[in-house]
Amino acid sequence: MRSAQYSQEAERRFIETLRPHFENKGYHFHLYPGKSDLPEFMKQYTPDAVAVKTDHKVAIEVKSRNNRATDLSLRLIRHLFEGHPEWQLRVFYIGDDERDSVDIPQPTSKLFLEKLAMAGDLLAQGQTQAAFLISWSLLEAAARMTETDLNGRPQPPGTVIQTLAMSGTIEPETERHLRALIDLRNKVVHGDLGAEPTAQDVETILLVSRSIFEKNKSNN
Repeated sequence: MRSAQYSQEAERRFIETLRPHFENKGYHFHLYPGKSDLPEFMKQYTPDAVAVKTDHKVAIEVKSRNNRATDLSLRLIRHLFEGHPEWQLRVFYIGDDERDSVDIPQPTSKLFLEKLAMAGDLLAQGQTQAAFLISWSLLEAAARMTETDLNGRPQPPGTVIQTLAMSGTIEPETERHLRALIDLRNKVVHGDLGAEPTAQDVETILLVSRSIFEKNKSNN
């Protein structure tokens, strides 16, 4: 029961972090809307939040992880929105554990470039797993340099990617490509010794990380 209560509270806190993004764009943001606040086609479905303005409405669904069960659930939900172009379904993923209180300082440009070079050297030496892990570290570090929504605490990879996409820092195609690598990243991090990223996987993440870093540098 304690775990369920924690999960619900973590979800609520996460959804509240989305509020400024939508309200700054002129939306009215409603957390856990009632049935009376929703249109008829959502009679059998209640989103976790809605963001509404005159010409556009967003239903917000929060999931703890991306897996087959989640994919099936989302396919059924997306089907409800067919024929309702005034509504958009946005899905956000939250990490399972937000209790980590480690403080992550923002890296210096010098350190970032050193680690970028290190990842490239490891990749050239065939140390793909090591380069893959450093590339994810660089992606989050680059995101912290440019995204004020990311605080100094560790963030799930999905949250990092999602924040970059919401701000327009990365394109939707890049978001999809990076999100597709999250499962592989988690396997490598959590001890699946048979999980093998490709050189292309590493190069993709490094390219995005460098691009974000350079964009941030040119804006400052």
